Amino acid sequence: ASSRDLPAPFTRVSRGAMTATAAQLDELAEMIDAEPRGLIVCGPRCPGDDFPAAVAALSRASGYPIFADPLSGVRFGAHLAETAVIGGYDTFLMGAGPDWQSPDLVIRFGHVPTSKSLNDYLDRIRPRHRVHINQEGAWADDTHRVSYLLQADPTSVCTELADRLQPRGLAEWAAELQARETACWQAMEAALGGDYFDGAVMADVIVNSPAGTRLFAGNSLSVRHLDQFGRPSLKRLHPFANRGASGIDGNISTALGIGAASSAPLVAVMGDITFYHDMNGLLAIKQLGLKVTIVLLNNDGGGIFHRLPVARIEPPFTELFITPHGMEFGPAAQLYGLQYVRVENRADFQTAFAASLDGPASWLIEVKRDGVQDHARRQELLAAVAKALKSKD
Repeated sequence: ASSRDLPAPFTRVSRGAMTATAAQLDELAEMIDAEPRGLIVCGPRCPGDDFPAAVAALSRASGYPIFADPLSGVRFGAHLAETAVIGGYDTFLMGAGPDWQSPDLVIRFGHVPTSKSLNDYLDRIRPRHRVHINQEGAWADDTHRVSYLLQADPTSVCTELADRLQPRGLAEWAAELQARETACWQAMEAALGGDYFDGAVMADVIVNSPAGTRLFAGNSLSVRHLDQFGRPSLKRLHPFANRGASGIDGNISTALGIGAASSAPLVAVMGDITFYHDMNGLLAIKQLGLKVTIVLLNNDGGGIFHRLPVARIEPPFTELFITPHGMEFGPAAQLYGLQYVRVENRADFQTAFAASLDGPASWLIEVKRDGVQDHARRQELLAAVAKALKSKD
């Protein structure tokens, strides 16, 4: 049976919205009016539906740029038109970050951002106000910097605030930030033309996925590559990921569950350890009649650990952190009835990815990589981008 033939759920769950009071909205509007230098941060698990358009309207009315996590639902879509949405922060905030004035007001939506660079920046700055708006009232500030937590429906708050404000353009510091965003992506795209590596694979997936694609990123490196190499665009994509203490568990099953809920194209990008941990989840492809393209970044172990200081301690680094396995995954594709191809360069990947999107079959595209080389290639790319940005300062 296909996903469209599945029966309706036994229990349908719904809930109403908790709206902010007029006094609460007036207080926020006065705060924004008093602080022309402000920033909106949209982390993972922001609301769907009308929220991206509503927060974009608030950005335009307030003159505040948006730092949009790829899992926020805000980074990709038509709502970005004429809106200062920033996605290159994970690159240009690394280290000390640029020397510009910090915002005096930060308005947060969603959960803690994926990017370490962004989280370090938010911890380092000292705005007068830090407002976090979420309907659940959940505390999502591990540095305990939030000064005002408002439990209310974020979409209605954004809409009401935008209506209360007198629209103003970007402040000078925000215009400089937007210019740095543009320069960052220009330098990034130039640097991506060099030797192929796993981050460039993610960049190719984002550029070549059709509008409406459900894009699932596995934890560890894949979701961080989505954050760093996913340039904001008017093309609507729907990124997903499992974020949590046991983040690599059940990723294939999660991706296929997302695919079962929609007829939109489904692409899943994940590393070899993540794939291995839920390989039996592939059975759902046949059981539910799903079509999926799985891009498997196989660097023979946990490549993300090359970023940690423990990488310099050998042993036990390779045995206990990288955990190499030496497996090839073609037989898994055969076992579960997927088309399979193994690629090692950009041209072959782009050809295979285009073929996987054309036709009814599900595909496993295994991209064979070397974790040490890819880590060095990313460091080289980031140094080239930093040099290009510095020349423009």
